Order: sequence, then structure tokens, then C-alpha cells
Amino acid sequence: MSKPVKLLFTVPYGKENMDRAAALGYEISFIKESDLSSENVPADTEVLVCYNPFPAADIAALKKLKWIQLVSKGVNQVPDGLIGNSRLIITNNGDATAVPISEWIVAMLMFIYKNSATVHERKQSRQWIVDKNILELSGKVAG
Repeated sequence: MSKPVKLLFTVPYGKENMDRAAALGYEISFIKESDLSSENVPADTEVLVCYNPFPAADIAALKKLKWIQLVSKGVNQVPDGLIGNSRLIITNNGDATAVPISEWIVAMLMFIYKNSATVHERKQSRQWIVDKNILELSGKVAG
């Protein structure tokens, strides 16, 4: 029987996701990036799921490391010495920002469309003025 692949998470991925990874046969470790140091990273880590552990730990010293999965869309936090290393696969989370940015755009459209800044200012100063310029979204299409 083969040994399980040793996977280290440095960002919380949720109990359900961690359990799913364990059910796939991975041996899971978790150390928060804020608690990470070169001394406490398991030397036999083969897969690293992280955001930016590089300032805190010497990741290049992990001789069994095969794959770094970044939870970010960008990769600029990865030291140059690791990028292009033929023994390492480095992948990013290309869709990491798709939902949050889409939700932010909808929120900002509502903020502008409903004149929320002015409404908030008036509320703070207890000015109960009817604003006839506030629009409704009913029947509108956003694209």
C-alpha cells in the first residue's frame, strides 16, 4: 500500500473541504500562515496550499515538495527562485476573484442607483427629505 501524499494548508479551507481532501487519501496538516516558520513546516510536505508563506518559511528547503497551490489569482508573492524550478508545479486560483468582484459590482451599482451616499448623509443629519431621483431596478437589465 502506498503512503498518503502529505498536504499542508496554511490558509483555512473549511472543515468540509479538508475532510474531502483527507477522504481522497491525503495526509492533511494545517498551520496558519501567521504561525508559520521554517522550524514548524513538516519537512516531508509534498503539496502546499497557501497564499504567501514565503517570508516566514524557507519553502525551497522542502525537498519533497512537488506542488504549490496558491489560493490567490496572482503569483507575484512567489520568490523568483521557485518559479521555473523544474521539480515544482505552481498553480494559482484563476477564478478566486470572479464571485467577489461580481458581487462588488452589483453592490456598487445598487449604491449608485439608489443614491445611497446622499440617503445615508441625510439619515445621519436626521433630514427626512423625499428624494425623487432614486431609481428602481424593476424592469431593468444589467449586463
